[in-house]
Amino acid sequence: GWGYDGVLQFAPQRGYGSPDDLKAFIDAAHGLGMMVLLDVVYNHFGPEGNFLQTYAPDFFQKNETPWGPAPDFDSVDVRSYFLQNALYWLQTYRFDGLRIDAA
Repeated sequence: GWGYDGVLQFAPQRGYGSPDDLKAFIDAAHGLGMMVLLDVVYNHFGPEGNFLQTYAPDFFQKNETPWGPAPDFDSVDVRSYFLQNALYWLQTYRFDGLRIDAA
């Protein structure tokens, strides 16, 4: 895939290395005066490996998108989940910003 089938929103994509590798990369970039942005996909979950829909069906809209199940952003809990996720990447990994795939 293109890397847009988000499944584990709080885990770095394997291609970035381990969590410690990713943190070291960001720190090294900052040491060179560079900013690092993370591309995030919050408008759908991937069709493969997404078990959240099985265990938390109310997290999703009733209608699927062509890209997989869409989170139900009318839900306060869903909005809170994604806000916490954004803060996690910015605070824990020290990304300088997020590029949101769809708004």
